[in-house]
Amino acid sequence: MYRFGLLLLVLLVACDSTAAVAPVLPTVEIVRPPCEHPAALLGQFDPQAPGYIVVYRDGVDAKAETDRLATKYEFQPRFVYTHVLGGFSADLTPPVVADIRCEATVDYMQFDQRFTLDG
Repeated sequence: MYRFGLLLLVLLVACDSTAAVAPVLPTVEIVRPPCEHPAALLGQFDPQAPGYIVVYRDGVDAKAETDRLATKYEFQPRFVYTHVLGGFSADLTPPVVADIRCEATVDYMQFDQRFTLDG
């Protein structure tokens, strides 16, 4: 009798007809920029690479502008890019992202992304 009860329990669990619930992926809040023509925000949020890359318009001194923005918006840049493109990467809050998109020196912003290289 014990085996029959255990078998019945296993069958009931295996034949459960309730729909499986898909896991909810982490998201990021997108705050509406407070200006009429914000810089583009490109890419998709990746919870394993949660930062942003900010790219300046041509001719902007990346080091000086990053220092100015970091002071104004109280963030710590991870990297400052000065060669191929001018800009920086940093972990930023959604309201800061919205404000930086309205800075005249910013050409565009992009979510950080992970890449895998096969060797």
